[in-house]
Amino acid sequence: MSSSTVAPVANNTGAAALSSVGVGSGLDVNSIVSKLMQVESLPLTQLNSQVTSYQATLSAYGTVNSALGTFQTAVQTLNSSSMFSALSVTPGNSSILTGTATGTAIAGSYNVNVTQLAQAQSLTTAGQASTSGAIGSGAATTISFQFGTISANLAGATLAAGVASGGIAAGSLTLNGTAISTDASTTSASALATQINLETGTTGVTAAVSNGGVTLTSASPITVAGSAPSAAGFTAGSTLASGAYNNSLFTQDPSIAGGTVSIDSTNNSLQGITNAINSAHLGVTATIINDGSSTPNRLVLTSNATGATSSMKISVSGDSTLSSLLSNDPAATQNLTQSVNAQSTSLTVNGIPITSESNTISGAIQGVTLDVSTIGATSVAVAQNSSSVQAAVSSLVSAYNSLNGLLNSATAFNASTKAAGPLIGDSGIQTIQSQLRQLLGTPVAGASQNLNSIGQLGITFQSDGSLALNTTTLQTAITNNYSSVGALFSAIGTASDGLVGFKTSTAATKPGTYAVDITQVASQGTEVGSAAPGLTITSGSNDQLSLIIDGVNSSVNLPAGTYTAASLAAEVQTVINGSTAIANAGSAVNVTVNSSGALAITSKRFGSASTVSLGGDALGTLLGSAPTSTTGLDVAGTIGGNLATGSGQVLTASSGGPTEGLALTINGGTTGSRGTLTFSQGYAYQLNNLLTSFLGSSGPLTVESNGLNNNITGINTQIAELNVTLAAQRANYLAEFTALDTTMSSMNATQTFLTQQLASLASNSGG
Repeated sequence: MSSSTVAPVANNTGAAALSSVGVGSGLDVNSIVSKLMQVESLPLTQLNSQVTSYQATLSAYGTVNSALGTFQTAVQTLNSSSMFSALSVTPGNSSILTGTATGTAIAGSYNVNVTQLAQAQSLTTAGQASTSGAIGSGAATTISFQFGTISANLAGATLAAGVASGGIAAGSLTLNGTAISTDASTTSASALATQINLETGTTGVTAAVSNGGVTLTSASPITVAGSAPSAAGFTAGSTLASGAYNNSLFTQDPSIAGGTVSIDSTNNSLQGITNAINSAHLGVTATIINDGSSTPNRLVLTSNATGATSSMKISVSGDSTLSSLLSNDPAATQNLTQSVNAQSTSLTVNGIPITSESNTISGAIQGVTLDVSTIGATSVAVAQNSSSVQAAVSSLVSAYNSLNGLLNSATAFNASTKAAGPLIGDSGIQTIQSQLRQLLGTPVAGASQNLNSIGQLGITFQSDGSLALNTTTLQTAITNNYSSVGALFSAIGTASDGLVGFKTSTAATKPGTYAVDITQVASQGTEVGSAAPGLTITSGSNDQLSLIIDGVNSSVNLPAGTYTAASLAAEVQTVINGSTAIANAGSAVNVTVNSSGALAITSKRFGSASTVSLGGDALGTLLGSAPTSTTGLDVAGTIGGNLATGSGQVLTASSGGPTEGLALTINGGTTGSRGTLTFSQGYAYQLNNLLTSFLGSSGPLTVESNGLNNNITGINTQIAELNVTLAAQRANYLAEFTALDTTMSSMNATQTFLTQQLASLASNSGG
């Protein structure tokens, strides 16, 4: 915005020594010149007044621009199709959990019972007298961290497989001659410990859960019998020494990296070890606590991740003192004390068990993310987001009324003050007012006849051009016809086929009802085995997989072990999806066992970019000698008879015709006719486009502002030129009246002289 400051005409140019009255004539030169210059400066005063008027108009335009921007912000909230497609999540007890929903969520009511919260494992060392004193000899030592799952192992390989798939396989276990029931209902180490303790009176054995496994304690040796031998020591026919025996398995999770830390004589203190572990960023945090005892300083190691798979296995090679302090194998020697066990969130949704590694659970309810905070049961309602829609409509009405009030004030004549608004009679403002009112007063093309105008939502024009909102009428429309309310505001499509969804449109897309015909349904890339998989993975022999998933290359290793087909499929899926390269590309796979007993690996992506190709020494074991690989297909078809291009499951109409730019998501189904899609461009969509044009470089306010700024620039040039002319004119006046003053002074002096001479002559003649 331009501005102009007019310089005053100089008062003393060329006449610094001139007094306010003549040197002898009595002529007030400065007063005469000043009055003459006031007359000469009248054009300058008029130009300054014109600049002031233009600047007031520009300021008013700026205020209107700001109000239009505020109104557009309110409009854009309702222009988002997600406002109407997303649902709200309302728990009966928000202290137990909260939730959010995406556009894929489905309205419904659910009962959620949270029985366990995810937490990270925490291990504590034996106390040390000092944090800075050397521990051990200072010999080079390596501390290795692995992360994984600790599970009970009372039934050997069969039991381990059962635990991996969520239960304990049926089997026979006898302790001190008493049979302990271990059937499929024994689904956790806790349940197994409970079963054993039920027989305490006859077995003399007590059981407790420790590190995810079961610790048996007895005052006398424990005799073990049964049909299922154990690879970890509970062998049928054996006798365990008296005391405590922890019988656990540790299964490493390869998706959690872990790593090593080097300790030597420079950092073999408790503080040095703490600093080394934290500096290595291995997914574990080390701290020192002081328990106030004679050896108070304890190193506490806490996994950075929550969930049952975040338990730590710590291996130490090198100094024996450090090994005695820090080695911790959940399935063998444990030198650290577990203060907090690693566990996952456990809950049920409508009675269905759900497990999550964190306290944020996505997908247990379709399209819903739950954040649990405490144990307990609550209802969860997934419903239409009616309160947000009503608030957004109310905000739009308020923003419009603020804009309308501003425009009315700026264009009005105040009869009391006799003052006109800065924009009275402005054509640009009149254009804005008339186009906004015309748009809001016109029914939406393509919308339902039952709901195609703002009046049917309870929004009506008042005599001053403002809007009034009847919230009861609005809520009734939202409750009875939620999708039509969405169509009345945003650019949205409603399909007759439940597997056809509106995705996006462009400015070229025209409202209307269009037929949807599909000639090819999108599919996913797969690789399917030619035979049932081998169930034994051996390290260095058949554990390596090279991958190309959706065009992304990676290489992974499978944990050694003996699996069932189901547990092997789960492990392969975990390892592939745990690849950093695959995950960073947004790719993932599902691994299943098909009806022939073979593994099928399927990309989660759809379309021609969806591929699965495996290699490496594990390929033959997993997929047999002749696996079949199939590339995914893109959806194909027409929208409104217009040829459309497919990318994955998204079908986009080609240029030309009323459906240009209309994009739909085809979520499966069959080929052929798939019903119709009705597309409308609602009030918020149209208002947003109109407001963008108002505020753009070709909008009426910008055009008017540019014209005013150009005028101000021209006037400033005139003012500068006029100031030069006036300064010269003042100098001329001063010179002329100074000369006149000098002449009059000289004449006055002559008059005085002559008067004196005449008086003298008269005096002499008279004498």
